[in-house]
Amino acid sequence: MKVFAWAAAMAASAAAFQPDKNSCITEELGAGLGGQYMHHNQAKYITGQPYAAGSYYRLCRNGKLTCHKDGGMADMPIPKAENCTEVLQKRKLGYFVDPEHTALWPEQTLCYKIDDVFNKRNRLLIDQGIEYLLSTGLKFLTIEECKAQKNSAKLCGGCKDYVFVNQKDPERCSARVGYAAIGAQPLNLGDRCFEVGMGTVVHEFLHSLGVFHEHTNPSAKIITWKMERGFQNYAPKEQALFTKYDRHSIMHYPASRGVCIPKDSKKSTMRFCGPHESKADNCREPQEKDCDEEASKPFGQRKKMSQLDFKTIRAMYGCSVSGKAATIDALRKKLEKKGVIHNKALKTGAAARFDTDLAAVAAERKKAKDAKRAEKRAARKAEKKGKGKGKKGKKKPAQDDDDDDDDDDDDAFDEFDALENGDDEDEDDKFFE
Repeated sequence: MKVFAWAAAMAASAAAFQPDKNSCITEELGAGLGGQYMHHNQAKYITGQPYAAGSYYRLCRNGKLTCHKDGGMADMPIPKAENCTEVLQKRKLGYFVDPEHTALWPEQTLCYKIDDVFNKRNRLLIDQGIEYLLSTGLKFLTIEECKAQKNSAKLCGGCKDYVFVNQKDPERCSARVGYAAIGAQPLNLGDRCFEVGMGTVVHEFLHSLGVFHEHTNPSAKIITWKMERGFQNYAPKEQALFTKYDRHSIMHYPASRGVCIPKDSKKSTMRFCGPHESKADNCREPQEKDCDEEASKPFGQRKKMSQLDFKTIRAMYGCSVSGKAATIDALRKKLEKKGVIHNKALKTGAAARFDTDLAAVAAERKKAKDAKRAEKRAARKAEKKGKGKGKKGKKKPAQDDDDDDDDDDDDAFDEFDALENGDDEDEDDKFFE
């Protein structure tokens, strides 16, 4: 996250820069976060990261700065304000530690329990949503079904961790993001969540699996002109999952939630501010009038998962049906070596986060590459043999048959291609940014 040093900028161009009405200048409370310019509706995390329970962000609204605690829940409104002085004092004392990336459910299996508060129609839609999610190749088990499995000790923390589908708040659709390992982790479905059929059920369960909102994809060419939910629902996830932006994703907010594609986005060279930035970051603060309503119409669909939604799940978890291994941790490690990302959480690796043997992933990748090389070598030998027939005279020396094929470069994404669609490299290269 880019932080603007207000004092330094003012010294350089005090006369050129004028704060807008309803903007804020942060106070210095002893944590090195003072003197920063924030415009109306801008927010910044001061500790932790989006969807990490216990993290805090600071929000500027109508010229007033407030601090808010991230409860780790997606689709929740802005939580009640807390005393910024106390929050920053805790940060200064080292009470907070940046958490790792969202944890995944072990053994490609999510456990759940449905409260008995739902009426017959809504309960049917929940069941339909879970049945639809089975097409991802993951397993969804009730607590009783989990206990009946031979490997129950490895599932859902010994069948003690599960998504509790309830209606504690009849007005909200929300879920804890990722595997929390806290026993019952909430997934709230109010009555309005069923107005679009099973779509919102699928959306919230995908949050429980660890999938972020699509409009927070750092490659998304969109603007956020207002925030109707907590900042964690809008903050760009720079290191979340390296996928191509998908406006048709079931995880995308609708335009009515304050996100849209800007007018003339392909021609314009202007950079709009993200929800964590201000014009002090050399960008333009977006407004509703900047939105292209027609281009933004696909946003927020809740009919079905898009193709990229399915690919995201396969990249995160692999597929229990096809037997293909997850590739996201291997990909992250490769990107870290290239300097594309820097993430301390990568040290844990795939094996520590979910019971997948990273060595098996590497072996499968090597097997696919070796087979491809062998096929090319055989084709070259057959071609040479065919050319040699009918020719008399001195034999030509054999050309160097090394293994450094042109296609065997050090691209960060060919591992994913080899595992997912060995003959469809172009399509999967578009999947990862």
